Amino acid sequence: MSLLPPTGDRTSWRVKYRDPETGKETRRTIPAKFAGSAEKRARFAAAISRDIRTRAARVAAGELRTDVGVTVADAVASYYDENPNHGASYIVELRRATGRLEAWAEFAGVDTVDEIDRGALMKFAGFVKRAPKHRVVKGGSAGHYASRDKRERRAPVTINGELTAAGTVLYWLRDANLLPKATPEDIARATKHISAPKDEPDPLKPAEVREVLRAAIERDADLVERARDGERVGPPIAGFVAYVLLTGIRAAQARALTWDRVNFDGDTRIKITRASKTKKGRTMRFNDVSPKLRELLEAQALVTGSKSGLVWGVTSAQTKRALERLVDTPGPKKRGAGMRSAYGAPEFTWQKLRVTSRSACGAAQLMDADRMARHYGHSPQVAFEHYAGDMPGVSADASSLEEALGIEAELDEIITATTARARGGLRSVG
Repeated sequence: MSLLPPTGDRTSWRVKYRDPETGKETRRTIPAKFAGSAEKRARFAAAISRDIRTRAARVAAGELRTDVGVTVADAVASYYDENPNHGASYIVELRRATGRLEAWAEFAGVDTVDEIDRGALMKFAGFVKRAPKHRVVKGGSAGHYASRDKRERRAPVTINGELTAAGTVLYWLRDANLLPKATPEDIARATKHISAPKDEPDPLKPAEVREVLRAAIERDADLVERARDGERVGPPIAGFVAYVLLTGIRAAQARALTWDRVNFDGDTRIKITRASKTKKGRTMRFNDVSPKLRELLEAQALVTGSKSGLVWGVTSAQTKRALERLVDTPGPKKRGAGMRSAYGAPEFTWQKLRVTSRSACGAAQLMDADRMARHYGHSPQVAFEHYAGDMPGVSADASSLEEALGIEAELDEIITATTARARGGLRSVG
């Protein structure tokens, strides 16, 4: 094995070695985090050497066969049999990727995993990247889609997500000796992300944030009226909207939040520990960022009746419908028509509320870049470059997030309504 320094237009270090399975000379790029010093490069090379020795021993012992004879569909099925504990949303991503893998195998005439080598994997990657957008078939069964115009390509982020999910399965098949002719380097090269333009953060303006909260308050007030008339209604949404805004966490994580991960520490500190998409827990402290958040959670605890189970008790479908109603332009409300069909809030998404929270925290200097990185799950560089600047309408002198956005009155109204709803017994959800 040898280290290859940057030469010509190539700016990265590489390691060169002979692959024990294929016998081919292989060059592998050293990741940037391991290339910064001679010591780090040496450690990376040592790790590669240990892997080569392990694989060579397996080859010598006959453990790595090249004639597995398993069909692609059966290999994929074995992955799901051996990995039954994925979350529901991740299973959807994996199923989409493995469905694409099986479709490519049928299209390319690949019958067994023995035929999948580097060239085949690169062709599969091209198959993923060329796949057109799809549309839901009206009246079709669940998961039944039809292709749109083949010239209409999918977004880079969609393609990259599918490549990542496919890589997860392919690496497992490789480790399970169900992909004998593909090396880890082959899989890494085939599932490498395509370049995707990154938009600058586009937060809501403080006035727009207030409009969003007002729309949510009005919708919840209509729900209360209908509940008093004996109707079974869906869950209130204003508290959930405020929570996503004040914490800046992802909507899916907010929906999954349970009371055992919310801790009231003393009189002022709140710790919310949650698992991020990186599979690592994180403690988020809000005592000096949003004092109103504690009041909101205490009021919500009265609604749930205990500090056990889900905090908000809303599903993905319910929050999606609520968001659509909040944003759609309302028509004239007829007398006796009950809740309006829409509330005319400015265009927003849950992600946009998250961006607004980060931008306002940075503009008001409620956190420095390092704390923002830990708090929101970014690198310090991203936090400094994108969220540490000015934000129109936000004062750098604000002492809290609610003061920075000018939403104290709306939050007080949401907290009061939540407390009143709990005392009135209006806890039912549809």
